[in-house]
Amino acid sequence: MPAIEKPLAPVPELAVARLKKLERSSVILELDFFMTPAIIGEEDTRMMNGYALMAVEEHQGIVVGLEMLTAEPNVRAMRERLPEVLAQHLFRARLLPAGIVVRSDLLANLIAPFARALDCELHQSDALPNLDPAKESLMAHMIGE
Repeated sequence: MPAIEKPLAPVPELAVARLKKLERSSVILELDFFMTPAIIGEEDTRMMNGYALMAVEEHQGIVVGLEMLTAEPNVRAMRERLPEVLAQHLFRARLLPAGIVVRSDLLANLIAPFARALDCELHQSDALPNLDPAKESLMAHMIGE
């Protein structure tokens, strides 16, 4: 009997149930997860690199969600939080998207079980034409440009 593969990130079942009560929209989200130049932490504690999970509406470029995260207690734990963080932003926006487009294999693998649970199409693309300008603006702001 083959071993059952554990998903890279758990599906937030309660969040999925809440989101499925919303009316399905035609919105497609562009989603990216990336390291930022931000260093996060109190002066007398260990400083950590900041990571961002950004969700942008595909047609108008509206930022639906932006969450800064740190690898605390470790990178794996941070990655495992991504579906829950995305679910929180979708619920705040009252948005059950028709689809999600991501750039990286890692992010696709992390959110695939969540997207399946929502009956939401998941696609990969090198181009995220509405998210990239928002990401560039965020990064420029962080480095003081």
